[in-house]
Amino acid sequence: MEKYNKLLIILIPIYLYFFVQGFYVVIYKESPIARIMAIIGMLGFTFLLTAFITTVLTRNKKERKENQNEER
Repeated sequence: MEKYNKLLIILIPIYLYFFVQGFYVVIYKESPIARIMAIIGMLGFTFLLTAFITTVLTRNKKERKENQNEER
């Protein structure tokens, strides 16, 4: 799981670049294939970011519960 989180952290700038490029393609390009590829890339970035945030929040929540149980 730790390797997965590190990989997501490394890939976030790359996917963020593709996400921004996706806005450019959707707004300024007329090619429907380019628009479809941009939207797929943007959805992929959104999915990966959501997965990363969910795993981090879940891990933090478990650690808090463990710390509270140790204090009692």
